[in-house]
Amino acid sequence: MEDINLTTVSTSALVKELKARFEEFESAKKELGFGSSGVENVRRARGAPRKAGSSTKKQAAKKRWEGWDEYKSKHPTAKPVEFFKAKKKAAK
Repeated sequence: MEDINLTTVSTSALVKELKARFEEFESAKKELGFGSSGVENVRRARGAPRKAGSSTKKQAAKKRWEGWDEYKSKHPTAKPVEFFKAKKKAAK
């Protein structure tokens, strides 16, 4: 490929050439069936709406933290690490 000194070419000529090449590329892409040029107009299928509170992660988190309020009331300066250690020890 030949090197071109772009300082000798006007900006408007460069923009014109880029637009022409882009349009050529898009029309070739459309003729060959490679995607669409207007991606923003493509409608996406939507799944069923999520139900609030049905997350298994939320349920697991609630189960992990069960008893924290009671433990905190008995041990006001307790940290969560201490709570989980005590909970693990009690489960054994």
